[in-house]
Amino acid sequence: MLRSLGKGPALVVAIFDILKGVLAVLLGRALGLDAPYAALCGVAAVLGHNFSPFLGFRGGKGVATSFGVL
Repeated sequence: MLRSLGKGPALVVAIFDILKGVLAVLLGRALGLDAPYAALCGVAAVLGHNFSPFLGFRGGKGVATSFGVL
């Protein structure tokens, strides 16, 4: 995104990628899941980012989403 559109859009995308990981874990916890299962929700978010069915099971590297999961 940085090379294609510049710093502003890249920052927005990075924030949303981080929030994707955070929200996956928080949603798991809000549903009453124990910590290991909430962590699996985070892993699912990273895998969904890396292998998106909307992009032919190709996608990003998942670094920002993994940061959000942590």
